[in-house]
Amino acid sequence: MIGQLLDGRYEIVQVLGGGAFGKTFLAKDLKRPTQPQCVVKQLSYSSQDPLALNAASRLFKKEAEILEKLGRHDQIPTLLAEFEQEKEFYLVQQLIDGHPLHQEIQPHQRWNEQQVLQLLTEVLPILVFVHGQGVIHRDIKPSNLMRRSADGKLVLIDFGAVKDISSQIPQGQLTPTAAIGTAAYMPMEQFHGFPQYNSDIYALGMIAIQALLGLPAHDLTKLRDNTSPNLGEIVWRNQVAVSPALADVIDKMVLTDWRRRYQSANEVLADLSKIPAYSPSFSPTPTKITPNNQPQLKIKFKPSIVKGVAAVIVVAGIGFAVYHQLPTTKALPFYKRGLEKLHKDKSEAIKEFNEAIKLNDKYAEAYYQRANAHFLANNYQRAAEDASKAIELKENYFEAYTRLCAALLLLQQPQQAEAKCTKAIEINPKYADAYLNRANARRNLKNKDGALADLTKLIDLNLDDPQAYISRGVFYIEFQEYEKAIADYNQALKLATNKPEIAAIAYDGRGNALAAQNKAQAAIDDFTQAIEHKKDFAQAYFNRGRIYKALNSRQEAIQDFEKADTLCSQQGRTNCSKLAQSFIQELQDNY
Repeated sequence: MIGQLLDGRYEIVQVLGGGAFGKTFLAKDLKRPTQPQCVVKQLSYSSQDPLALNAASRLFKKEAEILEKLGRHDQIPTLLAEFEQEKEFYLVQQLIDGHPLHQEIQPHQRWNEQQVLQLLTEVLPILVFVHGQGVIHRDIKPSNLMRRSADGKLVLIDFGAVKDISSQIPQGQLTPTAAIGTAAYMPMEQFHGFPQYNSDIYALGMIAIQALLGLPAHDLTKLRDNTSPNLGEIVWRNQVAVSPALADVIDKMVLTDWRRRYQSANEVLADLSKIPAYSPSFSPTPTKITPNNQPQLKIKFKPSIVKGVAAVIVVAGIGFAVYHQLPTTKALPFYKRGLEKLHKDKSEAIKEFNEAIKLNDKYAEAYYQRANAHFLANNYQRAAEDASKAIELKENYFEAYTRLCAALLLLQQPQQAEAKCTKAIEINPKYADAYLNRANARRNLKNKDGALADLTKLIDLNLDDPQAYISRGVFYIEFQEYEKAIADYNQALKLATNKPEIAAIAYDGRGNALAAQNKAQAAIDDFTQAIEHKKDFAQAYFNRGRIYKALNSRQEAIQDFEKADTLCSQQGRTNCSKLAQSFIQELQDNY
């Protein structure tokens, strides 16, 4: 069909694919000045019966109307035209310039928790919109999610609505040639021909599992346990370290029985919003190391999304260490400039450390600080490599062991991370950062007692530091020990009298604990205090909005979510911005 003209304007340029339901072509629109490219989909069917053709034509136009409505969403291709030609049906859709998600989800390359959270929170709002239009996609899979080049957003393509025209024609007039959907991502009710809205949620949950485990699609079906009482249950948690909160959400997304599964995409978003790592939170600036290498935990919190783990903050632990150990060579000026640029421009800092290492490839401190720069740039693999090199060059480098521990933790290797933090503690039993990071590793390994012991040790080392109590309070909330959490936040507030930003964090944390106890007004009061102490505290606005929403205080909830959306957008936190927008949409739709 290359070169063929359809509807007098669409010239076929390339065959993109084909299957039981028809073919997909790349075409150019000759009637537009720039002759832009577009996607043309041809629907195939087997019957030439006039009654079947008339029925199919009516259904085709109806489904095209639905696709036109769906295309109003920014992350769904626009329907440009629909037409019939020589008893064939055609759809013309916007061409999405980008690449399919399956190019990012590669076998043996595991995504970290934050990447999966971002995927879920980007796709779920699209499903909220699609399901709100009365449509089930039926074929959610990585190849039907395109990463748009222009802005990096995911676009949902290839809806099954028109594919299903054949199944809506009376039997014997138009016979379907294949089932809709892809086996690896398809729940049982869809396999049996009874798809539900949450069939799409199941498919998205399977994508999340695939990304976390680094599996090829054909291995997903091997995760189904056909021997347990819950026939077809997906067994995956034992193969990867992931926060219990996220794992619980994914498990509920992929329940075999659709009646027990999440009933709406908004329900999934609501549960994701309760995961501390998901929410806009705070990451500390470096621990300052004194000349005698005794750490003083002086952490200044900045708004940022916590990477990778849910309950306890991963401390950056970037020491500006001990100049008396630095070599007096030409490398030193580059090293110093790298330190100056570390928190201003990470890429420029890396360049300076690169030059220092070129001049002295045995420069352990330069490798360590370059590891810190890579870590701050979210390149945890490079951070781990440089920290390992620093340890190789400098025996008993406990700061580098701690950096390696944090990087491994975010690379979803909690057992190895725990070992590295333990080594740092053996070298320096008073190094607070190592206890905090080891607590996080132990928490991921479901070692609750060990994690709690580390957090308590952190407090023992820093009795007057409010943030040590905040860290343990976060832990207590995750394990639903709310009174203990409140006690820790109370102590943090006593110690943060002249530290408004720290006090804001403590009020927000205590508000979460109170909300979990259904003490709505007390929680609102604490979130309000958090906002008064820190005017740009997006998380507090978001959390207060959730309480107002639960209380059916619609206008107050919308105002708080709008403020959270604005602040999150300004601070570059796309996840919380999308969540706030989805809640606003839900409140407006239900009005």
